[in-house]
Amino acid sequence: MQITYKQELLRKLVHLSSIWMVFVMYCAGRVPAFFFFAILAILNLIVEYARYKKVPVITPLYETLFKNMLRESNGKFRPSGSPPYLASAAVTSLLFPLPFSIISFLCMMFGDTAAALIGRKFGKHKFFNGKSVEGCAAFLITDWLIVIGAFYITGFSWIILVCGLIGVVIAMIAELFNEELHLDDNFSIPLLVGGMFWIGLLLAA
Repeated sequence: MQITYKQELLRKLVHLSSIWMVFVMYCAGRVPAFFFFAILAILNLIVEYARYKKVPVITPLYETLFKNMLRESNGKFRPSGSPPYLASAAVTSLLFPLPFSIISFLCMMFGDTAAALIGRKFGKHKFFNGKSVEGCAAFLITDWLIVIGAFYITGFSWIILVCGLIGVVIAMIAELFNEELHLDDNFSIPLLVGGMFWIGLLLAA
């Protein structure tokens, strides 16, 4: 069962509140940030599994805090988007140079949010899987603005800029077909964008 638009809005506000993670990336350094986010991801997964197994104290507390944002699990253990969100921060921090790990993570935060909210509110032209052209356009425009803005702020090369823009297109396609490809977009988007930045670095060397 699909959650309501109000619930989706609440989920995405929580999504955007994770901007603090970008500051951790910036201040902690690549390896410390990796371990910090990896440990949080594991702990988050343990808590969610405990909630699924109806562990006293944990289950009622978790559902009280997040009941308006939880999707139906159909009786099976289905982690929320939070563990892969934290895992993506860990892997992105470790794999990519700091500017590109931050840009890639911001693309996931804001692009996914724009796609979900614009797509659900204004999406009139649907694909076969229920997602919309409007949502895809919101994703592309939002993330292209982030990449172009980063280009002017950091001054990286045109080759890296083009690779970053291509990475956003690839990430948008992955987000569009995440259910069909069995991908979690919280994890795949920053890795795809960051991977294309990494290719850009190699080409510009």
